[in-house]
Amino acid sequence: CQVCSQFTDTIEHFLVQCPAKWPVWCALYNHFFSSCPPKQSDVLSHIFSLKLPPDPLDIRSSQIIGSVLGELWRAHWRLIFDDIPFSSSMIISS
Repeated sequence: CQVCSQFTDTIEHFLVQCPAKWPVWCALYNHFFSSCPPKQSDVLSHIFSLKLPPDPLDIRSSQIIGSVLGELWRAHWRLIFDDIPFSSSMIISS
């Protein structure tokens, strides 16, 4: 993995299991779904099966998870192509 330099990059690792990316999911679930730490298997199930947690009051779960996936994707590829360090805290604050 280019981000953590510890594991082979599988789709599961790329999206959720990378130790640098996991804090983003914990912050997201804590803020929107009052569930931290969530299980990595639950987050992967939400992504792959679209069996999402209940919608918070004012935004859809699919929008929240989709936005986080987009930000993780963007930060990952900024590291690869622009040599900008991956920062979980920057993603969480955006």
